[in-house]
Amino acid sequence: MKTILAAFFSGLAGSLGLGGGGVLVLYLVLALGMPQLKAQGMTYAILTLKDTAGQVYYASQTAVGAANAAPTQVELTSVASIFKEEGLVPVAALTAFRDPAGARADHALAIRYQGQEYLWLDNKASAGGNPWLNPYAAETVQYIGDLIAEVHAAGFDQVLLENVQFPSSTSAKQDYGTTNGVDRAGQLTADIAAWQARFGDTVTFWYGYSLAEVTGSSSQLGAPAAQLGVKNLLVKVPSSSTLDAAAREELTLSLTEAGVEHVVIRDDAASYFE
Repeated sequence: MKTILAAFFSGLAGSLGLGGGGVLVLYLVLALGMPQLKAQGMTYAILTLKDTAGQVYYASQTAVGAANAAPTQVELTSVASIFKEEGLVPVAALTAFRDPAGARADHALAIRYQGQEYLWLDNKASAGGNPWLNPYAAETVQYIGDLIAEVHAAGFDQVLLENVQFPSSTSAKQDYGTTNGVDRAGQLTADIAAWQARFGDTVTFWYGYSLAEVTGSSSQLGAPAAQLGVKNLLVKVPSSSTLDAAAREELTLSLTEAGVEHVVIRDDAASYFE
């Protein structure tokens, strides 16, 4: 990824005021804007097709995805075709385990409270706490894999997975079911390997993590992101930690030495995304 256009569908649709019948307008906006984007050096288009609320922005055939359809949806094949015709590579962005809607739609996918059927929440319900999908559950890995299969079949050969992580809390109240003694880092590594094995070389996977999750160990990952077996890594730099050119080069080198094949750094404060 050399230069990237972050065309987040949900935000774009909202800014256009689109309802269910406004998707054709979106197609026209995209098609008319492609030459200008290409002229600006854009080569990749990232579209969020499943967000952190669990909403799915296309007509998914999975039971959970269909149950959490966003009010405005995109026809995947048409949008992917528009980008490809104009020389842009479409990338489908999917949020993985941070998915409260999915957890509520199918409790088999969710983290529970120990010894209870209630869904575990990452905060008090009165404070807006939300449930999460369970990275240890085979049903969860299958669901995310099925979404990947759908976007790939529609023409998205590259997929950006975000929130492939656990909640930051390590409370003893969490019930992950059978873990077979595998720790958090080990399970995330297994999940990533499972998707890679399912799709082989037909899908190019990117994984998005924060700078802190990349440079050190965190409770969310259990190890630095580079140790999870990812080949392509998108590093998101917070405005408080913006990097200069030398720091970006050093970070890229350290990740490459750790086994990552391709590194993209997103540093909005420095207007840098490549």
